[in-house]
Amino acid sequence: MEYEDLSIKAKKSWFVARLITTVIVSTILIVGVWFSVYNMKFEYAVMFEKPINISVAIIILLLLVNTFIYPIIEYKQWKYIINKDKVDFIHGIYNKKRTIVPMIRIQHIVITEGFINRFF
Repeated sequence: MEYEDLSIKAKKSWFVARLITTVIVSTILIVGVWFSVYNMKFEYAVMFEKPINISVAIIILLLLVNTFIYPIIEYKQWKYIINKDKVDFIHGIYNKKRTIVPMIRIQHIVITEGFINRFF
């Protein structure tokens, strides 16, 4: 038997969840910088205007990478097999981890979904 990939909907769900987080965090950062440096003109904020702007730009860039690149890489790393005697799955980006669960050890399964996963 060969390992199966997750549903393509998983990648879409990860993308949407990360996009929402990126928009919220970026908005908070930009509004915070605008208020502290440009609107209220706090003395220390104005003094460090350039490093603050560079830091915010780097954080937003990392968030964008996490939104657009990470789900693609993460999706390629998840593989699984379900057969009559075990559930075997491999996941991980930096450290690959293989988990094998014998069917005899599974007593019950609880499935929880957020609103994004329910949509997909």
